[in-house]
Amino acid sequence: MVRVRVEGGSSETAQRRVQQLTERYSDQSEALREVGEYIRGVILQGFEAQGMPDQWKPLSPGYKAWKERIAPGRRILHLTMALKTAAAGLDGENNAGNITRIGKLKAEFGVNARFPVQDHRREWTDLHYALKHQVGIGVHPRPWLQVTQEMIDGANAIVKRWALTQAGRKPR
Repeated sequence: MVRVRVEGGSSETAQRRVQQLTERYSDQSEALREVGEYIRGVILQGFEAQGMPDQWKPLSPGYKAWKERIAPGRRILHLTMALKTAAAGLDGENNAGNITRIGKLKAEFGVNARFPVQDHRREWTDLHYALKHQVGIGVHPRPWLQVTQEMIDGANAIVKRWALTQAGRKPR
């Protein structure tokens, strides 16, 4: 909790202004939703580019040959599409595996490692390979989620634009 105390001069006017600003910024969910959309877009770009900012290591020849027989033309980390779908929230209303929790002052984004699927052959899918590829457990690291300075700057720009709009100022 932030407490502000103003003394002297026109302290009542200043206190009123501080109270107005506190009320105005007490629900940032609109900006946080936009940040979430931005982050999901960056993640999706990373899947499409097969790594961002750095390209993922190529598949081993044996796995690549097996994968081409099973799912011809599928890119790295696109075999079942479950991780990409979950990470980028591409499953519409279902959002299977995607974690998006937006509150008034905080937001959480991520991937649930185990989630129900609409598939008659199985009830659950397991995204254990999300961590396996992210950090390189038994495989070359293929980090599908990297928080870069560009991502931080993009999120900050969204929040700044929202804050300026809330303050009645025109964002640049």
